[in-house]
Amino acid sequence: MTTTAYMYGGFNSRISAGNINFNKMMTNTRNPLNILKTSGQRIYVRIRGIYRLLAMPSLFEIGFYVRWYDKTDDDLIIITNYASSAGPEIRLECRSEEGKSYSFLATGQISMGPNEYVHPFTIRQEGNAFTIRRVKSRRAGRFIRICATG
Repeated sequence: MTTTAYMYGGFNSRISAGNINFNKMMTNTRNPLNILKTSGQRIYVRIRGIYRLLAMPSLFEIGFYVRWYDKTDDDLIIITNYASSAGPEIRLECRSEEGKSYSFLATGQISMGPNEYVHPFTIRQEGNAFTIRRVKSRRAGRFIRICATG
């Protein structure tokens, strides 16, 4: 599994398994100025009843992971993203330094192929998991399963 992350709030872009041209699940973030917010994966956090887009963080850290530190008036929200070494899995973890509970909303533009709006796909929900399948073609047939834990 591979993903690309951008400091300005592109938490996952171009998620793929194997060949990124044939097995891409999520679209690329295509604008270095972060003008369009549709591509890749974006995260909103609910603070005082309003969902706010997490964009340029207070601090950005890169290792074998990427981590965003977003300072609010009274808390520090820490988001860590990494590819698991145990299996085909991308992990995105959100937490509060003060132990507060927040509602998060994640958005993502699904492509299931090299370009947006080309390949049809289906989404099926089972409990807290979503299975996204590309409609079969000669080269397609893979699926990706997304699980939300809380």
